[in-house]
Formats: sequence, structure tokens, C-alpha cells
Amino acid sequence: METTIVVKFFGCNIGYGVLYNRISSLWRPSQPFHLMDVENGYYLP
Repeated sequence: METTIVVKFFGCNIGYGVLYNRISSLWRPSQPFHLMDVENGYYLP
């Protein structure tokens, strides 16, 4: 089963690579994941 969350940053811009690395280091996923930029500062990991 796949789980999707919406990540929204208020007051700052963060790059795709930085966010991907940050999520990887904090969550330590057991499987690879994809990160989608869906405009207006929202990301779907």
C-alpha cells in the first residue's frame, strides 16, 4: 500500500534536491521514493 502526504513550506523556498535529501535522512525509507513538485510550493513525497 502506498502512502502519500502533502508537504507545504510557509515563508521559505527549498530546492528539490535539498528536500529529497532531508526526507531521506529524517525518515530513512526502506524503499526508494519519488518526490513530485506540484506547483505553488507543494511537494508530494
